[in-house]
Amino acid sequence: MDANIEAHFQAELSVLRTQLNIVDEKLITLLVERFSLTNEIGKLKEIYKHPIYDQMREASIIQKLTDLIGDQYNLEADKATKLENDAKKVQLIACITEIYGEIMKQSKISQLYQLYQTK
Repeated sequence: MDANIEAHFQAELSVLRTQLNIVDEKLITLLVERFSLTNEIGKLKEIYKHPIYDQMREASIIQKLTDLIGDQYNLEADKATKLENDAKKVQLIACITEIYGEIMKQSKISQLYQLYQTK
């Protein structure tokens, strides 16, 4: 491979990875904040004797996220672009559903751990 092409590739890759690192830092900050809030919710549920698991709430979160993803890809476009966007949307919905399923699972575990620590 030509040295100039490789240098150009490395420069572009570096810029994108720097941007990705910034996004990752924001995600960590937001996840820490989210877990703090879910722990507060766990304390409130304990006080008012509500169960930790709320299936309807979890389903509504996934639906809201799915709708947000749909909004991102529902742009006016030609047919080929629309098909490509639909494929990306399906993949992203599956990915986000999996990620948020794990986030909610870990939130419940954290709440349960906190609950049993106070007893």
